[in-house]
Amino acid sequence: MTDHACPICDAGFTSESSLDDHCWDAHGACHHCGTEFDDQNALYAHWLAVHGDSLSNKARARATAEVGELTFRDRLEYQGPASAVANASLSRRHLLYGGALGLGGVAGATLLSDSGGGGGKSLAEHPAATKLGAQPTLGPSPSEAEGTIVAFEDPSCPACARFERSTFPRLKSELIDPGRVSFVFRGIPVVYQWGDPAVLALEATHSRSVAAFWGLKTFYYREQANIGMENVQEVTRQYLADQTDVDAAAVISDVQNEMPRDVVDVDLQASQDAGVQGTPTFFLFSEGSFATKIVGPQSYDVFASSLGV
Repeated sequence: MTDHACPICDAGFTSESSLDDHCWDAHGACHHCGTEFDDQNALYAHWLAVHGDSLSNKARARATAEVGELTFRDRLEYQGPASAVANASLSRRHLLYGGALGLGGVAGATLLSDSGGGGGKSLAEHPAATKLGAQPTLGPSPSEAEGTIVAFEDPSCPACARFERSTFPRLKSELIDPGRVSFVFRGIPVVYQWGDPAVLALEATHSRSVAAFWGLKTFYYREQANIGMENVQEVTRQYLADQTDVDAAAVISDVQNEMPRDVVDVDLQASQDAGVQGTPTFFLFSEGSFATKIVGPQSYDVFASSLGV
């Protein structure tokens, strides 16, 4: 039975240690989130700084034996100033450049919890739903739907791509399109660096065309393996120019000038206030009240049963 999946190539392994060995030997990457490194000591420092809460005792001992306990400089580099000082909240630098955080960065990781940062709060009160009306939404209005899914995703996240391929199509066809469930997308760049300009491009596109936004989101997940920091703007421009009526050059200009940054920061702040530690993370509401939080690319049945639909 293969319970551990590679975040890069999806190969399955029976143990975390086997997955760890594979990710380093085959990809030079972290088995939690797929972030690549030039040397193994950098990988171990990343483990301790970014995935400390998720490490097994064996992995923690292995990393500490190689690089020692994290210094303040290490924490500053990986976690940003706020966490380096307080070891509490996530700084924006960490979110952008520290790699995937917590469970969401583990390929195939799943977590179902009723501790979604909002207790029994209503949709209007929950921190995950801050400024919800301005977010890209499929299906009925969240205020009118039987259920609402607020999804925190990163276009560069392999686990998000797996959700997009395996679960989202059925959610759309059976619950969203029939008007029963509202799906709200909130893009947060937390995995690979190219996720940041991609999220900016999504916001710049959404302000011009809702249909083009959803098409670009699908494109990013479909072509994820072929996109990096060096070509993300060009492939975005090419897709928008070829497949939509949106002014592709204007979108790229907005990305380069970081015009949608304030909009992205709203989503980042909402993710922090709601306790998001990685992508994909979903907050589910049933009849307007918080039901549960799901972390990872869970199956359709998990979403449907959690929503009670």
